[in-house]
Amino acid sequence: MSKKSGRVLSNRSIVISAALVVLLAAGAAWLLLTNFGGGSEADRARLDAIRTVGSLVLGAGGAIALLLAARRQQTAERDLAQKEQVQLHAEQDAAERRITELYLKAVDQLGSDKAPVRLAALHALERVGQSNPAQRQTIVDVICAYLRMPYTAPTIHPASPRRLGYRRPIRPGHPLPAHRPTVSAPVRDSANAAQQEREVRLTAQRILTTHLRPAQPDTFWPAIDIDLSSATLIDFTLLDGRVGRAWFDEASFTGFTTFDLTEFTADTSFQAATFAGEAWFMGTKFAGSALFMGAKFSGNTMITDAEFANEATFNYAEFADRPAFSGTKFADGASFAEVKFPEGAFFAATKFEGDAWFRETVFAGDADFSEAEFAGDAEFTDDDFASNVTFESAWARTDVADVSVSLPSGWTVSDDAGERPDRPGTWARVVSHSSGAGA
Repeated sequence: MSKKSGRVLSNRSIVISAALVVLLAAGAAWLLLTNFGGGSEADRARLDAIRTVGSLVLGAGGAIALLLAARRQQTAERDLAQKEQVQLHAEQDAAERRITELYLKAVDQLGSDKAPVRLAALHALERVGQSNPAQRQTIVDVICAYLRMPYTAPTIHPASPRRLGYRRPIRPGHPLPAHRPTVSAPVRDSANAAQQEREVRLTAQRILTTHLRPAQPDTFWPAIDIDLSSATLIDFTLLDGRVGRAWFDEASFTGFTTFDLTEFTADTSFQAATFAGEAWFMGTKFAGSALFMGAKFSGNTMITDAEFANEATFNYAEFADRPAFSGTKFADGASFAEVKFPEGAFFAATKFEGDAWFRETVFAGDADFSEAEFAGDAEFTDDDFASNVTFESAWARTDVADVSVSLPSGWTVSDDAGERPDRPGTWARVVSHSSGAGA
């Protein structure tokens, strides 16, 4: 910002100006006395008129002096405001520089080979984010990037290495070997480093999940997106959380994983993710699309009472145990094409408000769709049901144009349709052929 430099009056200029004013006053007084000092009535009248004019001139001069004083005050206030603004900018720049220095230092410490230094860096980043809302997404991105780094879980080693010893020759005439062989000891420094890294990662996970819970307003960071694609996550627990966009593609979840009561306010992706332990999504809400294509669930899977407001895709997913989707609502299309359920699946009381696709799905165990509701297309084509399947007390909507329901062999939609007090539209029961189509 450019500034115009002002000239300051010198003492000499002030003295000369004062002398000129005195001389002008003396000259004016001499002229008045010379011309109107006779003492006549006419001279006195003229002097009164001049006195009046002088009073007016003095009043105008006073007004001008007040105006000049006001301008000086205005200039002083403007200068003060400008100085305060400059000082404020300087303080803001200093604060931003300090934040940047703390951020860069913490990021640099995350690359340390010492676990305590990495832990300190994570807590420093958390403090920066807590004090500076504008930096929170950046802090989360850094923590997510750290969790995406390659990681191998620590392995279990023997309690102590054992040296092979020989007390005496096995048979006479067979001496001891010149060098006694030893069992190679495991590298304990490597095991300790892996264990320490595990603690660092658990701390990073806790920092993330702590600030994604709106129930704790003092520590909640709103409107946060997370990208944990290809990350290795250990006992990942996000209860009653709120997240924006979330990516967990090809992530590896070890141990117990839960997203119970968590709300995903934008698109969420778990494509090709692997869950080595239990995975719970009870009461979870997905406001955007939810993609679980190719995901693998090795343990008990609970996706119960969840809400999918947009497209939900589980194509090519694999479930080692019998997953439960009971009470879950799919407001848009739900696709389970070519999904493998080796132990069956539990879809009791599940609401399919959009289309439901189960094309070429494999149910090696019992499939339970009792009390389920199908408001759109329902396709169970080319499916493999190796065990029992039931649609007992299930419903299908019949008043929507161009909607088709293709059920597994042995089940059909009843011809006896009617209204339901708790649901709009016309519905009919799903019945087995043995019960009759008009049942």
